[in-house]
Amino acid sequence: MHAWVEALLPVPGRTGPACWFGYDPTYNQWVGDSYIAVANGRDYGDITPTSGTYYGGPNHLTFRNRVERLSREIILLP
Repeated sequence: MHAWVEALLPVPGRTGPACWFGYDPTYNQWVGDSYIAVANGRDYGDITPTSGTYYGGPNHLTFRNRVERLSREIILLP
């Protein structure tokens, strides 16, 4: 797990809503569909990567995961 940066920017030469752009400096690439945000924050203090309590032995781990694709287009109101 690692962080990347996202910014809401106007698209040059395009009239209409601004778009979210994500950039991953760790791998020097644009953020794509394979990226899944598990938390949002200003810095590490806002989002600790783990929280809660784990119950089970060393060879047993159960978890549930749900991924929902969201629209990345934002319409700015005047």
